[in-house]
Amino acid sequence: MTGAGKRMTAEKKSKVRRIVLWVAAAVVCLLLVFVLIRWTGSIRTRQKRDELSRAIKMLVEQEGQLGLFELAGIPVDYIYGDNDGYLVFENGLTDGMYSGFELQNMYVYDQCASSVVYVRVYESSSDKLTYGKQLNSGSGMIYSSDGYILTCAHVIEGGAVFVVTFADDTTEEATLVGFDRENDIAVLKAGDLRGFPPVVLDTKSDLKVGQRVFALGNPLGFTRTLSGGYISGLSRPLRNSSGRIVTGMIQTDLSITAGNSGCPLISTDAAVVGMVFSTYSESGSFESMSFAVPASTVKNIADSIISTGSVSRGWLDLVALSLTDPIVEYLGLGIRNGLMVTQVVPNGYAAKAGLRAGTQLVKYGNGSIYLGGDIITAIDGYRILDASDVYTALMNTSAGDRVTLTVYRNGELFNVQVQLVARTDENQLWLLR
Repeated sequence: MTGAGKRMTAEKKSKVRRIVLWVAAAVVCLLLVFVLIRWTGSIRTRQKRDELSRAIKMLVEQEGQLGLFELAGIPVDYIYGDNDGYLVFENGLTDGMYSGFELQNMYVYDQCASSVVYVRVYESSSDKLTYGKQLNSGSGMIYSSDGYILTCAHVIEGGAVFVVTFADDTTEEATLVGFDRENDIAVLKAGDLRGFPPVVLDTKSDLKVGQRVFALGNPLGFTRTLSGGYISGLSRPLRNSSGRIVTGMIQTDLSITAGNSGCPLISTDAAVVGMVFSTYSESGSFESMSFAVPASTVKNIADSIISTGSVSRGWLDLVALSLTDPIVEYLGLGIRNGLMVTQVVPNGYAAKAGLRAGTQLVKYGNGSIYLGGDIITAIDGYRILDASDVYTALMNTSAGDRVTLTVYRNGELFNVQVQLVARTDENQLWLLR
């Protein structure tokens, strides 16, 4: 290529570079202009908002909060105020005269009333035309559309005939599927309940003290009565009808009377957070506290009863005795509370875990026991003061589960893991008192 050709090529390249640079510069300038416009616009928007905020503040100071509604063209007559704020009715107060508080109560009732039943319990009758003597009555809630109904165990206990009245006042005899005395839960089975919605159990709700709740039951036979109140305590221990301590109960200030047992405890969004089962009063009058079983426990127990007819819980395969002052003094123990192991099942789980039975044979009541064995002071961190605490510690366990025992031996504490057997009527008697 000649020198002139080379110069022309270089000039063309230089011209192209200049064009590219000019284009790039133009794009950058356009972007800067766009950013500047947006920035200026946002400043103006903020300024307008600040001016509007100052104007609204001034209006509220001069005219009050209702002045805002008037400025928006909403007549003050269309507004109803209560402690929960303001309600605005599109067509005026002719559409309703209810506060937000009242509307929420009505919503809960409308959503749950048809899921609540009235349960009456009778003795067996000598004929097929009449019921026997009525023993008890209470509340229940529809658990599933295939006929399962939940109520309290103490409501149905001792009965032979169970009559359920539904929201449309129809009645039907139900059969007893099973019950659990410790959590006071029973399951009945009626016919096809597709015409009535089952309750919605909220098993994951993070309940708070002060939260508003409702009871919807049949106090003194007045069906589907709504009571409102607040959660006044959580995770409360309570002695049940069998004398055992159950934990995790929901405490409320609801007014509960005979006939409410088995009714749902309902949150403001119409979900069932528990089942009402007990009331407590020092004087026996109406200044009472009420208690409910949490929904998660209700579901676990109900599902177990429906699938197996009972609730299987874990138990220790050993014989044990609650410490007493005479035993502590006789053995010279450095500990005053706990459960002394007197015997272990040969080749059982407790024996394999290394628990030691007593070796000193002494007379005890009408029989004999072995003293000097290991002393169990806690199960999974739950302190064991006497035999009744074992029921509470093992309440939510099943056969095959492993628990950690805190054991006192020769002046020292140590932990040992033990697998549980199934609790039976027989091995419950292994706990000596």
